[in-house]
Amino acid sequence: MFKMIGALFILTGCMAYGVLSRIQMQLHIRQLKQAEKVMESLGSEITYGKAALYMACRETAGRAEEPYAGFLQQVYEAGFQNEGQPFADIWKQEFTKIAGKLLLKEDEQELIYCFGACSGYMDVKLQESAVERLCREMGKRSAESEQECRSKMKIVMCLSAAGGMVLTMMLL
Repeated sequence: MFKMIGALFILTGCMAYGVLSRIQMQLHIRQLKQAEKVMESLGSEITYGKAALYMACRETAGRAEEPYAGFLQQVYEAGFQNEGQPFADIWKQEFTKIAGKLLLKEDEQELIYCFGACSGYMDVKLQESAVERLCREMGKRSAESEQECRSKMKIVMCLSAAGGMVLTMMLL
């Protein structure tokens, strides 16, 4: 009787690990798509709305979800308390604070870091093309990650269930 209950716990634990991994992959994709929307919105505010960088952050913060909304609000507030610090430095400093909360890979986080540097050009055309290129790259990464995670999700669920069964058989 206790062996069966133990086997059930092992199998349930392995399946729960698979479900947790799947949820984590879905959250990664969601955060990446949110980052893509934030970049597009910032680019739109800067290029079409002709908004200053900090004002673009404030406007986008109202449309973004957490943790990006809080991050953009912090960039906006730091911009008004600015004591000669470049926008790129403030952007990186504030992004570093939320980077631990995100499930993004290093190369995906690097794209978000790059926004601060590419949006500081005085030439409007150069700034527009840099932001546009960054948005395209973010969209490309988002599509690749989504495709990759779809196949991984199926594999993780199958392997966690199979691993639970094998472990149960070995212990019985």
